[in-house]
Amino acid sequence: MKRNTSNKAVLFGILLTLNFLFSINSGHAVIEIKEYFLIQDAYVDQGEPSGNFNGHVHLPIGLFFNGTTEVYMQFTYVMPIDLVGAIIEIHWRHDPWSTGVFNIGVCFIEEEWDESTITWQNRPPKGELIDTLTISHDIVSYIQILEHVPNRNNISICIYEIIPSSFRRYFYTFSKETSPDENKLILTMDHTQKAFFGYIIGIAITIPLIILEIYLPKKFIKKNNKFVSFQISNKVIF
Repeated sequence: MKRNTSNKAVLFGILLTLNFLFSINSGHAVIEIKEYFLIQDAYVDQGEPSGNFNGHVHLPIGLFFNGTTEVYMQFTYVMPIDLVGAIIEIHWRHDPWSTGVFNIGVCFIEEEWDESTITWQNRPPKGELIDTLTISHDIVSYIQILEHVPNRNNISICIYEIIPSSFRRYFYTFSKETSPDENKLILTMDHTQKAFFGYIIGIAITIPLIILEIYLPKKFIKKNNKFVSFQISNKVIF
């Protein structure tokens, strides 16, 4: 009788392990994705060096009506654990009267700035170059920024034409006032490893309890119920 119950316990443990391994191999990873939208955006215009364009419908890059323009964006977020991916998604529109290819730089901004007061004259200095883009038509760009996300709760970038145009042409994205959920920061977390250890711990706890339930005499449990923290039933009671 004990051999049969022992075999059942072993079989149960094997089934638990196989079920977990099958889940992992079937691609059931524990992935979490969070999206954060712009809290600040604005563009500055060399042609109007003291002008502030916060709240404008478009955020243009290139040679706009008055002069060369640059776009500033800022996101805030809660610093996650198990971070494996971080991208900024931006939707670009190409001005129908503009021609040619735009070579765009995306750089990190370290200093603080305010969308309600930023101008060409007081704009913060450009920091490390994060990425370069080539734009010639309507497109969605994905800027990889994983290495810049840890140990902070916000990130600011400047987007500009690397070699400014000598004639009027530009492309643009919508500001947050026009389309608040279009441009965003996307963070990806992989919690699979924690789920793995949680499952292993569950198995390590469950199997000994089953073995105790099988082999510990019921009379002993009933007689010493003041000292035993569980009872034999369909459930384990703590």
